[in-house]
Amino acid sequence: MLDKVLLMAFVVVVIFSIHFIANLFFKRLIMGKVSKRKETIFLLIINLIKYGGLLVGLFIILSILGVDTASVLAGAGLLGILLGFGLQKLMQDMINGFFIIFENQYVVGEYVSINNNVGQVLELGLKTTKILTYNGEIHYFANGDITSVINYSRNDSLSIIDLPILHKYLVDEIIELVESVIKDFNHHNIISRPKVLGVQVIDETFYSIRIVCPTKSFQHFEVTRVLKTKIVKMLNEEGIEYPSPILLKKQ
Repeated sequence: MLDKVLLMAFVVVVIFSIHFIANLFFKRLIMGKVSKRKETIFLLIINLIKYGGLLVGLFIILSILGVDTASVLAGAGLLGILLGFGLQKLMQDMINGFFIIFENQYVVGEYVSINNNVGQVLELGLKTTKILTYNGEIHYFANGDITSVINYSRNDSLSIIDLPILHKYLVDEIIELVESVIKDFNHHNIISRPKVLGVQVIDETFYSIRIVCPTKSFQHFEVTRVLKTKIVKMLNEEGIEYPSPILLKKQ
């Protein structure tokens, strides 16, 4: 009996050693500054090693305890139990995780929207994806439950502002005022200068002027806030009234 206990303890030590070595190897890869895609793939391989080690260790321990693992695996009883404990869902998550990684939908560090939750990818594993939102919340998604993905980090972004103006103000005069503000606009996250496209919406009581500005990837939120601040200051200085919130709801 003591020999079995010592042997099982040895198996547990080996399993934890595999986990430790895998984590150490991954940290060294990060220190080597590999690309985010390679980092994600390496993390996938390390997770496979971890899960594989746990599975092999479990069967070894069962064998030490005298369980005939071959006959148990062949029996439908254990398969039914495993399915009952969520093996089917686990396989669905892992398969979807493979597709996410090898289709390169997103990698660690990118800004994405997953099921309408926006944040930065902290971790992409076989079973789950973990993202960090702006307000500091960490969201965990089972890969099999991910139905929609928007990746904001692959291409340049666009800051879009629709400025509502009452009809009593002439379009040409408002556009001239706006252009006087944006012509010297500079920000470290913009790619090119803002541009007034013209009238976007025409309502019974107001119209809106669209201003756009190309920005670096996922930096359009910050640029939009800064640009709006400058435009609002100009409107206040010129004494231009805003449409009421009730009217704006029609837009």
